[in-house]
Amino acid sequence: QAGCPMMRTGLRMTSPMRNQVLAGRDAPLGEIDLAAVNIQRGRDVGLRLYMDYGLPRRSSGIGRTTSALRRLYANREDVDLYAGMLTERAVSGGLVGPTAAEIIADQFRNLKVADIFFYENNVQGTQGFNEGELAEIRKMTLARLVCSNTEGMLTRDVPRQQKKMTDVVGN
Repeated sequence: QAGCPMMRTGLRMTSPMRNQVLAGRDAPLGEIDLAAVNIQRGRDVGLRLYMDYGLPRRSSGIGRTTSALRRLYANREDVDLYAGMLTERAVSGGLVGPTAAEIIADQFRNLKVADIFFYENNVQGTQGFNEGELAEIRKMTLARLVCSNTEGMLTRDVPRQQKKMTDVVGN
């Protein structure tokens, strides 16, 4: 919700995040631990362990594991990617640690390069935007894009719409 301060990334999850995020009103499974689901999901799809990701080992990362994490993993080399990423301090100006930041950046880079319709990519046999046109496109902000494409929408209508969407389960 707008106006709510964001919590820092870390090993602790709030009770609703641990126990209610995947439970619906009539959930046959009852409470589901999101952290456990994320760790298992990583194992199911074959993600490598945290230490296998090739980033420099950081004293600020897995070295500062909590006693709870030490009890779960006999060897720090066995720490799952998700759990290891949660132990890292956020990068300067960021919300996630260096491993998650690198993975996210790599994913965006791959999506951009692989998308033949991305506005900066010149597909062989087509004429893409020239540098002047690209410079103009880069001046566009998300706010300007929304305002330019929501003709007739009054800002006073937004709070009324927000009140209609307060059901956490329905959102």
